[in-house]
Amino acid sequence: MAYLLLTGHPVSRRRLCSLLFAEADDPLATLRWNLTVLRRLLGDPESLRGDPLAFGSSSEVVADVQVMVSGTWAEAESVGGLGLELLESMSFPSCPSFEVWLEAERRHLRGATEAMLHETALLRLAAGDASRAADLAGHLVRLNPYEENFQALLVRALAASGAGVAAARQAAACRELFRRELGVEPGPTLAAAAATVTATPTAMAATGPGAVVALIDAGSAAVGSGVLDAGLQCLRRAVVDARALTDAGLQARALVALGGALVHAAVGRDEEGATSLHEALATVSEGGRFAGVVAEASRELGYVEFLRGRYDRVEVWLDRAEAAAGSDASERARILTVRGSSMSDIGRYGSALRTLQQAIALSADDCGGASRDLR
Repeated sequence: MAYLLLTGHPVSRRRLCSLLFAEADDPLATLRWNLTVLRRLLGDPESLRGDPLAFGSSSEVVADVQVMVSGTWAEAESVGGLGLELLESMSFPSCPSFEVWLEAERRHLRGATEAMLHETALLRLAAGDASRAADLAGHLVRLNPYEENFQALLVRALAASGAGVAAARQAAACRELFRRELGVEPGPTLAAAAATVTATPTAMAATGPGAVVALIDAGSAAVGSGVLDAGLQCLRRAVVDARALTDAGLQARALVALGGALVHAAVGRDEEGATSLHEALATVSEGGRFAGVVAEASRELGYVEFLRGRYDRVEVWLDRAEAAAGSDASERARILTVRGSSMSDIGRYGSALRTLQQAIALSADDCGGASRDLR
């Protein structure tokens, strides 16, 4: 069942026989018996018939591994046994080819589990549930203590939950671990997490939405010009003032601007940027007048996953961004640019070229042909 679900394409009966039942007296009969038992367990007598074998599109089978790879964070939280291996404690010494496949899939699933836990922790932190975020981040650190982003997330979550001493101890423990085991100092991500911004502006809040928009524009322009600290200060102030005005749309716009600046312009600030982007999504609903904000935030989160090499999650976020973008040619071009880059990274060069060409075409149309003139 694991092989048929995860291999990604229909599998011939002879292939399954050679993979799993090569030592049986009658491999095809052994396969037929196993398929019969599997249908009975699934309660679907019409599934897994014919040759090649595959789960049909109408199949109601939902597996935990599929949820971890391509599901939502809410679905993932309901999955039991997070962090366990694929086919935990099982080995197949008489099936060497299957063992090779299984080890590769186990590595893939470990990465997918870490990505989903990380995403869920960020969402919890963005939603104000810092205690739950710290629990999830702690699970991540236990799974992979040498991933600096996970250590930084735990430090930030502990600090946000009010456990400042525990956050400082965790940061010190991370530094000691990296020095002792890796012979290096942690990078800027941990330092940024340890220096969590706790101060709030002492001046009065902006007097209206126009002032907040001006702060967003000024901050974005400053970041774009390379004046990073001043630009981030403007954007942080825009977030605070938008909250004071209780304007969800404006708050989400400020959060997306801050998150994008942290992801693209501030080295080692991906974690903080992703938290801002998740908070923006938690602030507004999917459709209506907020669709553009949802599309931009989802695309930026897809870009963060692309930077980290989590290509399954890239597709999930870009699908969400594309659904929200609608007919916005400019946003769709940006989405396709990230998607094409992701495809190229995993060796799907033909699809990558077609996708990037679509992005160029959309950009050219959106600019009224100016792109063609520049070329």
